Amino acid sequence: MMQCSACQATTQEGKYCSQCGASLQPLVCVACGEAHPPGTIYCTQCGVLIREPVGGSPEGIDNQTQRTIIWSVAGLGLTALILFLAWPVYGPEGRSSSERAPSPLATGVSSVDLSSMTPREAA
Repeated sequence: MMQCSACQATTQEGKYCSQCGASLQPLVCVACGEAHPPGTIYCTQCGVLIREPVGGSPEGIDNQTQRTIIWSVAGLGLTALILFLAWPVYGPEGRSSSERAPSPLATGVSSVDLSSMTPREAA
């Protein structure tokens, strides 16, 4: 039996913890070959980084990557807005020059027959 360095549970000998799944294999330094228990981040002999700390790098995302993400999201948002506004006009059922609603027939200034109206109705 051994103790898991990640969850502190007592587990059987093997490659992984039976409670949390963390590796139970020792970590080996690529620079000096020193074996370290699981969970070690830096080599105690030469100081080389053995593995990245949980949660990624401590400094987070660099400025260039952050700017790229922001501009990508802004570009996608602008594209979506343009498509949203243009779809009713240029979409498959949108208006085109040959499919516009027919205009009323032009028969002069007025299409009402004034001769059948009384003078009061015609006024």
